[in-house]
Amino acid sequence: MKFQATIDDSIRKLTQLRELLTDPEIAAYVRRILKEQDDAVVQRAETAAVMPRSTRLRRRRKEKRGTLVRAAFNVVKNSSDLVSAKKVASVLESEGYTFEAKDKCVAVSKALRTLARDQKIKQVRTGSNPKAPILYGPMNSSLFPVQERTM
Repeated sequence: MKFQATIDDSIRKLTQLRELLTDPEIAAYVRRILKEQDDAVVQRAETAAVMPRSTRLRRRRKEKRGTLVRAAFNVVKNSSDLVSAKKVASVLESEGYTFEAKDKCVAVSKALRTLARDQKIKQVRTGSNPKAPILYGPMNSSLFPVQERTM
């Protein structure tokens, strides 16, 4: 029954459309709208054929790449104390930085580890436990404890 009602409704709507299209002004207007939509679809298809979607997404991501690393670097560079990833994340959040990651502390920690690996900032482990927080500071800083070499 529902199927029959759907078909009847479609037939009624198509009959109304046929009556509307008998008016030359409305018919010309509808043709123009359909042509514009068709041109837009063709243009999107040509763009997709020229540049695959994955390339377009990669370009967009590449433009945004490194913004968290730069922001985290600036926070560490301007800090007067050694800071943890949690502290950097809270400072960035208070400054209005929007995080795309699910867990902002993990994202900041990864950015800080990248900076430490590239030797742009120093990192200090606070304990022997692998779960102990790692503190970060500027490269040329007197905040780091002097460690004497023992032989």
